[in-house]
Amino acid sequence: EKKEEAAPVAEQKAEEAAPVAEVAAAPVVAAAPAAAAAPVAAPAPAGPPAKKTGMLFKQGHMVKNWKNRYFVLENGVLSYYENSQLKDKKGDMSVKNCKVEVDKTIVKISAIDAAAAKGQSELILEIKYPNERDEWVAAIEKHIAYYSK
Repeated sequence: EKKEEAAPVAEQKAEEAAPVAEVAAAPVVAAAPAAAAAPVAAPAPAGPPAKKTGMLFKQGHMVKNWKNRYFVLENGVLSYYENSQLKDKKGDMSVKNCKVEVDKTIVKISAIDAAAAKGQSELILEIKYPNERDEWVAAIEKHIAYYSK
């Protein structure tokens, strides 16, 4: 009786092992053509840079305390509001002909020629998270490059 039970168990194990061997061989064949393909660089975007929005801390001009403001970077202008409802605009600054300086968590945007700048000529922001800071600096620099032509 015991010898008869052993044979079906061995056949079942062999059937389970067979598909595994077929699956293991399949990716090797499929991976070869993909590895031969050369990487293709994405084309540079044409037109104005993308809009960027978010809550950031801004240093006050008169009283040097930090205020949380909702910022909108669009069409070369960095505007800031009391909140994301965009009802109470607190100020704005053209980034045309500006420079960006980063010192740890502080991002300073200032006009290259403050005397020629219309309106506000400097904004000091605090952006604590490195990824968020890098995104904002990159977006601001794209707007500066595009609108300072």
